[in-house]
Amino acid sequence: MGRNDSSSFHYIGLNEVENGGITLYPNPATNLVSLNNAEMGSVVELIDIQGRVLKSFVVNSTNQTIDLQGVEAGLYVVKTITPNKEKTFVNKLIVNE
Repeated sequence: MGRNDSSSFHYIGLNEVENGGITLYPNPATNLVSLNNAEMGSVVELIDIQGRVLKSFVVNSTNQTIDLQGVEAGLYVVKTITPNKEKTFVNKLIVNE
């Protein structure tokens, strides 16, 4: 590492709500996972355990699919930020090989 630039890292804070009714299935997942009940226009980030954002997209459907191709097996956080940035929801996701 050696850099002091942490702009590519995200930390889960106390002001973030567990999951807000947003569901991920299947969980554990292998190739695809469905994200349901996220508000349209929300920003979704797939974050590894080191805090790096691996994928980021804007929700354009109440039943959104996340492509896990190229994502290694492990534990991840799916962070959903509402369009007005008032709330952040956090879901855990296990990716299997």
